[in-house]
Amino acid sequence: MKTIHSEQNTWSLPSKVITRSGASFDPRHDEWSYTDENNDVRIRFDLLPPLSQSFLLSVKLVLIRFAEERAPSTLHTTFGKVNQFLTCLHQWNCASVSPITEIDLINFKGTKREGLRVSGEVLLGQLGGVFHWWREMGLPGFTEEAGIFLDSVTLKSNETGERVRIRCPIHGPFTDIEQQNVIYAMDNLFAAGEVSESMYMATWLINALGVRPKQLAAMKVCDVRAKKDEDGEVAYQLDVPRAKQPDSLARDAFTVREVIRELGIPLLAYAHGVQNSHVGRLADPSQAPLFPATAGMADNKTGTFRFHASPPQFHYWLKVTWKKVKVVSERTGEALRVHAHRFRYTFGTRMAQENCTLEQIAAGLDHTNVNSAAVYIASTPEIAIRLDEKVASTVAPLAHAFLFKRIIKDGTEATRREDLSSRIIDMRTDRRKPVGSCGTESGCGLLKPLACYSCSSFEPWLDGPHRQLAERLMAERERFLEGGARIASINDQTILSVLYVARVCGEESKRRGILHG
Repeated sequence: MKTIHSEQNTWSLPSKVITRSGASFDPRHDEWSYTDENNDVRIRFDLLPPLSQSFLLSVKLVLIRFAEERAPSTLHTTFGKVNQFLTCLHQWNCASVSPITEIDLINFKGTKREGLRVSGEVLLGQLGGVFHWWREMGLPGFTEEAGIFLDSVTLKSNETGERVRIRCPIHGPFTDIEQQNVIYAMDNLFAAGEVSESMYMATWLINALGVRPKQLAAMKVCDVRAKKDEDGEVAYQLDVPRAKQPDSLARDAFTVREVIRELGIPLLAYAHGVQNSHVGRLADPSQAPLFPATAGMADNKTGTFRFHASPPQFHYWLKVTWKKVKVVSERTGEALRVHAHRFRYTFGTRMAQENCTLEQIAAGLDHTNVNSAAVYIASTPEIAIRLDEKVASTVAPLAHAFLFKRIIKDGTEATRREDLSSRIIDMRTDRRKPVGSCGTESGCGLLKPLACYSCSSFEPWLDGPHRQLAERLMAERERFLEGGARIASINDQTILSVLYVARVCGEESKRRGILHG
């Protein structure tokens, strides 16, 4: 394509642009398509509204600077916002866009959300970098009066904290019950072979560490490490790439995150399996991606990110996987929406509930400043609902809190009726009366009887002291509320399960009484 010149023949496009990672493309084309790190970049200028020749030149020159100095994802996001802005101007003026005037900015600032993901004022603030470079470079298409207007106003910042602040039941942080049920569902899906090991491990990492899918897409098997601490115990760590930072490459900087043993052991085994599968494919198999691209996917990457999935591809896999999670929200009574932002919002909220400082929350979420962390501190009061029998009797069925297969009259109907050790007793509630029996001989080693109420092998006794156990747990919860909502809500899932069993057993007792009456 012929090189574009401005009307004043002052500016022209280069024939080649080189990004920070060394990728290159010809900016003179109407489509910029290239691979940068593990990102497949595609910028289509034919999607923009009608623009004058000089105005299009200015837009491209500003975006070239983003391509050269910012992350590829930042370039892609910025182009999308530029497109939204220019499309609105074109619709208002019904003509080719050029130049941007003070009136355009004033009108756009007052635009509400219709047709936009955010308000016009917020979008103007997000385009601040574009306008700054446009003016700094002296490019045509942006009037002096428009620049004076921007200098004179303070634009509202991004509204990312709104979902956390109002604890949105659709897009905001999960409740403890919702979060636990998502993980229970993933456990069951993985055990049934309905989700892959890679997506299972990715979900656990996102849930446990609040990491972004983009960071997982940039990880390699060498990022998972095990070492002995001062006491000789094995500790597990994960080097998490700081992939979102706009001024660094995907693997330029890392944050070391500690991983609990229960997650560290299977994660290390998974990493070793991926590494072994790349023997003969890579000169150094330890550089294999922790979450490789699936078979049949075009491998258009070389060097550092060979066999890596791009962030959009990885995000798509997660989206498809999480659609299989069938959990009903106890707040809405409808299917729970599961996406990565909700896991991150939940992670930040939990840190605030545990009295972490702004700096600690910002570090945990890999933010460069504490501004975004403030919303988590502000959202913590009264975050734990008051859980009583009335609330729990409504919530428990929605939460799918209990997985029992059958209720038994007593030990004579138990699967292991001859084995007295199968009887489950809560010593703090009733030392003589079991709450139920265990239907499996494979010892789980979990805490009895609390863990039993969420186990499919549990066989509750019809007249077991379920209600007394629930009352004891709720009384403890009330005491814990004085010390903070986070610790008070730890056993909420168990309380729901116990109350649900008590209710079902009560209904079954009445039914049997009628049948035998």
